[in-house]
This record gives sequence, C-alpha cells and structure tokens, in this order.
Amino acid sequence: MSYSQKITLEWHGPFTFRTLLTDLSCLDQFSKPGVYLWVERKENRLYYVGRSLDNLVKRHREHNAKFVGGLYNIPPEYRSNGVEWVPDLRRPEVLSTLFSVDKHIDLVKDAHAYRDNIDVYLSVKELSDKILIKSVERNLIYDLQPAGTEPGKHSLPTQRLNIAHRSAAWIEAVSGDLKQSIEYA
Repeated sequence: MSYSQKITLEWHGPFTFRTLLTDLSCLDQFSKPGVYLWVERKENRLYYVGRSLDNLVKRHREHNAKFVGGLYNIPPEYRSNGVEWVPDLRRPEVLSTLFSVDKHIDLVKDAHAYRDNIDVYLSVKELSDKILIKSVERNLIYDLQPAGTEPGKHSLPTQRLNIAHRSAAWIEAVSGDLKQSIEYA
C-alpha cells in the first residue's frame, strides 16, 4: 500500500452538541471547513465520521435539527419504549409518531438523551482544500470503521492518505483494537 500524502490532524474536543452550538469561542474557532468524529460516551464507541466543506458549527446545527426531527436512528437504550428508532417512512410506526404531537414529543426527548451522550471531536488545521477534506473523511471512515457510518467502510479510498493524529483525546475515549491501529503525531 503506498500513500499519496502524509497529513497530521490536530484534534479539538470533546464537545457536547450544546457547547459546540452555543459557546462563542467554539463558534469563532470552528465556523470553518474540517472533519469531525462522534464518540458515544457511555458505549465508548466511535460512532460517526463526517465533514463539512464550509462550516463545522453549521453542520452540527443541521445534525441537531435532524436528531430532534426524528430523522436519525436512536438506539433502543435511549428510547423510553426500549425500541430502536429507525426513521424509515415505509414503517407505519414512523408515520404515526411523526404525525402525532404526543408521540413526537416523546421521540424528541429520546433524541435529546441520545444526542447528549455524543462527544464531538473536530479537526480544522490544514483542511482548507475541499478535495483534501473529502479525502481525509474517506480515509478516516475506512481506517477507523465507525459504527454508524456505513458507506466507505469496505473499499479502499481512491487517494490513500497516511494520517497521524495529534491531541486526539477521542482515541482514549474509545474501546477495543482501534487504539493499536492509530498513528500518533
């Protein structure tokens, strides 16, 4: 395997959604392009890898709206009824929940509980080039295999990057073999 480029990601976090979206210093520092990771705090599990080509804070506002709008999965352990929420509009229980104020309010409470269990880690350094941001995200998905990100986990990225991680508190927050496969800067 040959790598086309070496890149070091400087990580910041953990942040809760609330802190990231309301703290003025976060708004100043992270209203720019970059990549991010979500770690489920209670499960010590890397759940998601994502990117924003323009503004990481804005992207997390969108994620927040989708959580409370019922558009994201919610694991059963965060549901008041103990049943995983899967927002598939072909399922009758989804439509009945989204069009019932009482059921939807319960879902919003569950979404808040789940969202509040997520720690967000951000990297913006060296990531002003949009093509590079996409490539970094794709390599992170392939290398880290996040539980909640499916596309890109099973095929090699077109441009293979040698990614090193600096100030990566998320590495200590996750359990399993992932820690052994990470290059530290």
